Amino acid sequence: MSNLDQQGTSDVLQYFHEQVRLHPQRTAIICGGDHLTFLELEYYSNRLANLMRSRGVLPGEPVALLLNKDIRTLGCMLAIWKLGALYVPIDPAAPAQKMKSIFDVCNMRRVVLDSGLNTDFGKNYPEINAIDINAVSFEEYSAVFSCEPIHQQQLAYMIFTSGSTGVPKGVAISRESLSFFISWCRNSLDISGEMVALNMADFSFDQSVMDIAFLIGSGVTLHVYSGHKDPISIAGYIQRNAINVLSTVPTIFGLLFDEQFELSAESFASLRKVFIGGAACPAPYVQAFHRMMPTADVYNMYGPTEVTVYCMFHRFSREELSHGVSAVELGKPLPGHEVWLVDDDGNETSSRGELVVSGPQVMVGYWGSTEQTSMVLRESRAGRRGYHTGDIVQRSDGNRYTFTGRKNETIKSAGYRIDLGEIEAALMSCPNVMHAAAVAVPHTLMENAIHVFISQGGRGILDENAVRDHCSTVIPNYMQPHQVHFLPKLPLNASGKIDKKRLVNEVEAL
Repeated sequence: MSNLDQQGTSDVLQYFHEQVRLHPQRTAIICGGDHLTFLELEYYSNRLANLMRSRGVLPGEPVALLLNKDIRTLGCMLAIWKLGALYVPIDPAAPAQKMKSIFDVCNMRRVVLDSGLNTDFGKNYPEINAIDINAVSFEEYSAVFSCEPIHQQQLAYMIFTSGSTGVPKGVAISRESLSFFISWCRNSLDISGEMVALNMADFSFDQSVMDIAFLIGSGVTLHVYSGHKDPISIAGYIQRNAINVLSTVPTIFGLLFDEQFELSAESFASLRKVFIGGAACPAPYVQAFHRMMPTADVYNMYGPTEVTVYCMFHRFSREELSHGVSAVELGKPLPGHEVWLVDDDGNETSSRGELVVSGPQVMVGYWGSTEQTSMVLRESRAGRRGYHTGDIVQRSDGNRYTFTGRKNETIKSAGYRIDLGEIEAALMSCPNVMHAAAVAVPHTLMENAIHVFISQGGRGILDENAVRDHCSTVIPNYMQPHQVHFLPKLPLNASGKIDKKRLVNEVEAL
C-alpha cells in the first residue's frame, strides 16, 4: 500500500503524479495511432495548463471541452485540474439548443474546442473565450508547470444530465468525491498497472470517469475506443489489443451476446475484469457473461451521476454466473456510504421504496440551481445529507437490494399503479429478445397506454403472439402491453442508454 492510500483519500493529481514517478515510460493512453507514456502525458498536460493560464483560466472556473474522444481531451482534463478549475465535457455533435442551455447555466466563459468540429463557434458565441486546440503551437509553452494551490472542496468536473423542465442540470462533483472514488477503485478492484483497459463511454457520460480512475489510480494502459459500436468491431478490438478491463452499459453487452453475430468466448479470452453499469442489468445477461467471458470477474455497478459514478457494487459469484439469477443485485454500498429506502411521504421503509444515498461521493449540487438541488439533497437520517435517487428498489432478507424501476416511470393505467421497469424485466426474460423498452403514452380513456419496443436477438422466431404469450406468464393482466412494436435496433442516446423520449415521440407521431 502506498503513502497515498495510508493517508486515505488524496487529490486526483497526487495519484497521477505517482504513476508518472513510478512508471514514466509505461504507455498511459492509446487512441487510434496516437499514444503517450505517463511522462509524455505529464509534459503534454503541463503545456496545455500553461496555455490555459496564459488565456486567463482561473481556479474554480468551469472550462467546457468540445472535443472528440482522443488524447487531447484527457490532456485537457489534467491541465484543468492543475489549474484548480473544473472540466465540463460536451459532445461536439450535441444539438445547438442543448449546447446553448449548458453555456447559459454555467455562464460559460472558457471553451477548448476543435475548430474543425465547431466552425461557427466564434460567430455564435462571441462572448466566450475559445481556445482552438488546432491553432496552438505547443512548443511555445513550457513542459514544466507550477500547480495552483489545490483544495479538496474545489470542483473536479461537471456533467450535464437531462432536466425535467427541458433545461439540462449540471452535476457538480468535488475533487474530494472524485479522489474517494479513485481510492476505492485502486484498493478494492484488484486492477494492476500491467492491465490494459478499454474506454467505451463518451467523456460527456460519467461512466468514462471510471476509466480515468483506472488510468490515474492504478496506472493501467487505457485504450480510448473511437471505432464503430457494432459487436464485431468491438470484439475484434478487444481481441487484437488483449484488453483486460472493460466497463460499459448493458446495451453494448447485449449486442456482444447476440447469437446472430456468432461471436465466441475466444474473442474475450483476455478479459479479467468486466463492469456493467449506467443502466439496469437484465437478469438474462448473467449467464451470457459466463458463456462468453468465462475468465472474467464480473461486477454489477450502481450509481447515478450525482454520486460520482458508482456508489454500490455486486461481484457475481461463480454460481450466479453459471446458473443465472432471477434478479440482479445492486450489491453493497462503497465504504463510508449508507443507503436506505423511503416511501412517497419520505418516511423510511424496510421493503420497497426510493433509494437514498449518503456519503463522501454525493455531489455538491446542481450548478446554479439551489431549488433543484434542495429537491433531491435533503437532511434525513440522523441529520445526514442524503441524495434521493428516484430509483425504486426492493430490499429482501440479508439487505439484498434489487432495482425495480424509476420513480418517474411509475405510471397509472386504467386505475392501476404500474412500474414500467417490471414490464421491461418481463420482456427481457422472453427468448430471442435482445433489447426492450416500455413507455407510457397519454390515453383519453385509461390515462396511459403502455407501448413496448423490442429488438430481436438470436435466431429464433419472435412475433407479437410469442411476446404476449410470454408476458401472460410473468406479469398480471393489468400490466400487459397495449401495443407491441418491433424495431431492428432501439434508438440510443449519447450515454448508450435506450432513448425513451424518442420512442414516445414515434408513437405520438403515428
